[in-house]
Amino acid sequence: MPSQLLDILSYVFYKKNQDYINLSELKIGKTAIQLSDTLKINIKNHSNGELMNIIKPMLPSNYIFGKKGRSIYLFRKPPQDIIYDYTLKHSTLTLNRIASILPFTKEEFTLSVNTLIQNGQIKISIISQSKGFGCKIIPISYKKLTDEKEELKKAYDSLLKGKSYVKIFELRRYVNWSKEQFDSTIQKLWDDKVIELQESNPALLNDDEKKDSYRDKNNGLRILLIWRK
Repeated sequence: MPSQLLDILSYVFYKKNQDYINLSELKIGKTAIQLSDTLKINIKNHSNGELMNIIKPMLPSNYIFGKKGRSIYLFRKPPQDIIYDYTLKHSTLTLNRIASILPFTKEEFTLSVNTLIQNGQIKISIISQSKGFGCKIIPISYKKLTDEKEELKKAYDSLLKGKSYVKIFELRRYVNWSKEQFDSTIQKLWDDKVIELQESNPALLNDDEKKDSYRDKNNGLRILLIWRK
């Protein structure tokens, strides 16, 4: 069940192109049907708090829950990583605007921004506004501070779930890199014998999952990734 649950959640993260989910969104449409079938309950009959308590023991330790207002969110990355990634995509937004959009309390947002400043990942710029002054977050670098291999290994460990492999489409969706960056990175690691890319039964994947797997140099479909010891 944990594997099926994570497959569903990974797809929701992927489709939303973000690393957090409002639990209310899991009770809508196809996702609600899939989760209800997987958990053997009708999730629409349970409050978000009850749903959180049901799925929490099934999730990896890096998946955490948080609240903002009356909403409960599931995060698969630390708050500072989510804030940093968001500033890369929305560099024109003010600090207050980002704080209002992202699902963190004032205390969580303040702590995370201060951590990013202390780590040298962002700086704060004062800007003039029609009513006084405001602030903007400026990322120091438009590249991840950890290198690609370390980031990929961290994602791999998060998705491992007691198995000896991860599904490539899950890993691709988790790191949320561009196709070019992801493909070139795993090909380089494969060439260097750091990882092994294996075939599997493609009938077990839907079209989107096949698309997000990996085509090798001979156009063979690689589905599983194993990190060599």
